[in-house]
Amino acid sequence: MVTVNGRPLSIVNDSGFKKIINPILESFGNTFSINQRNVRKNVIETANLVISDLKNLVKNRILSLKIDGATRLDKSILGINVQFISDESTHVVKTLAMIELTESHTANYLKKKVLEVLNKYDIKQQQILTITTDSACNMVKMVECMSNIERDEFLIENNNMESISNDTTEHIDDENVETVPMDNFPEGRLCPEEINGLLGELDTETTIDHLQLENIEMEFLTDIHIVVNEPKPVTVSIRCSAHTLQLCIEDALKTRNSSLIISKARSAVKKLRIPTVAGILKKMKQKGAIIDVETRWCSKFDMLKRLLDLKSTCVDLCDTFKELKLTENEWSSIEKMLQALSPAKTATIELQKETLTLGDFFGVWLKCYTCTKLVDSGLANDIIIAMDTRGSVLKNNSVFLAAIYLDPRFQWYLSQTDKYAAKLLLKDIWTIIMWLETGIETESNISVPPIESFVDDSLNDDLEQYIRSQSSASDSLDLSFSFQNSNSMSDIRRIIDDFDNVPRLHHSTNILEYWRNCINSKPELHKLAMVSVERAFSGLKFILSDLRSSLKTDMLENILMIRNNHTFK
Repeated sequence: MVTVNGRPLSIVNDSGFKKIINPILESFGNTFSINQRNVRKNVIETANLVISDLKNLVKNRILSLKIDGATRLDKSILGINVQFISDESTHVVKTLAMIELTESHTANYLKKKVLEVLNKYDIKQQQILTITTDSACNMVKMVECMSNIERDEFLIENNNMESISNDTTEHIDDENVETVPMDNFPEGRLCPEEINGLLGELDTETTIDHLQLENIEMEFLTDIHIVVNEPKPVTVSIRCSAHTLQLCIEDALKTRNSSLIISKARSAVKKLRIPTVAGILKKMKQKGAIIDVETRWCSKFDMLKRLLDLKSTCVDLCDTFKELKLTENEWSSIEKMLQALSPAKTATIELQKETLTLGDFFGVWLKCYTCTKLVDSGLANDIIIAMDTRGSVLKNNSVFLAAIYLDPRFQWYLSQTDKYAAKLLLKDIWTIIMWLETGIETESNISVPPIESFVDDSLNDDLEQYIRSQSSASDSLDLSFSFQNSNSMSDIRRIIDDFDNVPRLHHSTNILEYWRNCINSKPELHKLAMVSVERAFSGLKFILSDLRSSLKTDMLENILMIRNNHTFK
């Protein structure tokens, strides 16, 4: 009652509750009692069990964090959710913490609170692949600060390892290898000229160009026996997908023509909501008008749609209430606005799913884009421009590129430059996976029958036709492979490269089902594909009721932890 259902602790003192529970306690011989103190103690113990279970659940897994905040009844709560795909290829979403914030919500303060939570669960920096937030400046800055900390600590650890590596170089039993001192390595990624210079120190005549950089760099670093204690973190910030779409629509609605129509519609709706007119609508068995929340574009869509449904009533009453008088051009503009906003409205609902991968998000985004482009209106054009502008940022996100590379539905979208960036990140992630998973035994020469199609071939909708016009990839679904499984870096490079130009799947294919069927044929890629996930909405799953507003911070956090992870037994 107290945790999942949100009842106050004082409920155990209510006379009605005592009338129910006292006969039960008497039947047990009054050997125990139920009071606020006992309930508090049980909440604390249960919360500790939840934390312990979560700690085991996230151990040595690649994770995606979702961080969001909310305020209610003068209490500010920071929610930290963790999401990953399990070994059974199912989404797992858990709440790591619901923290009450007691200071100004600066980026450094938020970073401090998040790091405290990660330390509590023994989560290593390398485990965090992405941190999803909204576009609030303090949230974005917080992720940037955390990424800087990870890079700084990695450099410090590697500097410490440098002296160890130099001290132990003489013990390397390999007469054919010369070791280059760590001082000779430039910071950041190696360019071809720098690698050529380092290769020169090894008395080799080899030269490389940019096209050879990817393979040479990894092989070179391996061949000269650079020993790194821990792989570098690859944490990347991701903006909430639904929030990004909302910003696109809001950008488009700020244009003068759209603003004027919405303002005129809002005036009509306000008049429809006064008691006199609302009473008339009720007598006519019509639905009531809906007023929008100016900061939420979806409410504008609902307002315009209901107003259009009430058009005949407005026409009948416009002589009495002048605010209800709209011209035919204005009614036509409202109808066109609804047509332009309808794909985004549908996309917003789809983006609320918790079982959402980055590939799924891109599919929803692409469908919204193609459907909006079919609408011939000024607002639709404005939405397309906004989506082009904000969508271009996606191609600067390495995790997004890596996720799309491993998604046969949409790999066609990537350029060769995009694929190069995706492959680099996938190799870094593989290094982390192998570092986290020690002592894994794998079988070799595994082959499986061709993968069956998971979709109805008749689903050739507008989006599928658009993809076929844009994609040069084969539509074949015969994706059988036979890999020599290995944990070595050279093998994983080959496996990742071999997945390039994979036959395309229908856009409605269940990608998790696809990879579930590939667990034996492509085990390495299966592991990599299971780390790229996207959290749906920026909402927090908690209720802070009036009756619980006086709870102390620690008790509030314990209750929220149990409530948000109530599937634990």
